[in-house]
Amino acid sequence: MTVTINSVRKAKAKLPMRGLFFSPPKIGKTTLASEFPMPIFIQLEEGESQGTEFDTFGVLDDYADVSAALRELATQEHDFKTLVIDTVDALEPLINKKVCMDNNWPDIGYPGFGKGYAAAAEVWGKLLNGTNMLRRERGMNIIFLGHSRVIKFDPPGMDSYNRYTLRTHERVSNMIMDDVDIIAFINKRADIKAEEAGFGNVKKHATGGDTRWIYTEGRPAYEAGSRYDLPGESILRKGTLVADWASRGVPIAGYTPEKPTT
Repeated sequence: MTVTINSVRKAKAKLPMRGLFFSPPKIGKTTLASEFPMPIFIQLEEGESQGTEFDTFGVLDDYADVSAALRELATQEHDFKTLVIDTVDALEPLINKKVCMDNNWPDIGYPGFGKGYAAAAEVWGKLLNGTNMLRRERGMNIIFLGHSRVIKFDPPGMDSYNRYTLRTHERVSNMIMDDVDIIAFINKRADIKAEEAGFGNVKKHATGGDTRWIYTEGRPAYEAGSRYDLPGESILRKGTLVADWASRGVPIAGYTPEKPTT
């Protein structure tokens, strides 16, 4: 390819979306992912909600089976439009186990100096390449699900504070978050109210917390972000997110807007 000034063109997001949804347990991540068009689940744990149905390869407990599932989706004819990996923190020990078996290590920390985690990162890199190939060649949305954990964060020049992040090794979290277009944190919001408890003491208690919120703009309390023009926070209502995101320009493969009734 010859690069000249005449080869300059405008770039526009055309490939299907890649997203990470993470939250505390039992918020409804699996149900949310099942709302995307024609999903196929690489299921690493039994996390489906009652009444939720989706296509799955079954609960996989070996990384070789995960690789086989990705290979089938890449080489065989199918109508699936969304790949869901449920969850990345359940996948991590399978990758670590594979790396340890390949190298005859008793555990991932055995070689020291982070070498075990570096070897695992190579496998994660190949997995991410495989999902991106499905995105490019098969036109599939890619969705990673994960659980959150609370860590102590020490930003330079500031006091430390707690924040939600993905429940995987930091190297893995960074790889996934760097790869996706949307990092969405989901949680229930509670209001903290204070009341007098006598003798100058103040008693605090939480109220509310029944409404699910989805956050796509990072804050000190949680990691989040988006390459699209999405609201930083919004109430997560069942069955509405896909249509809302598509209306805001998120390229969701397989989605067709409903025609208004007359």
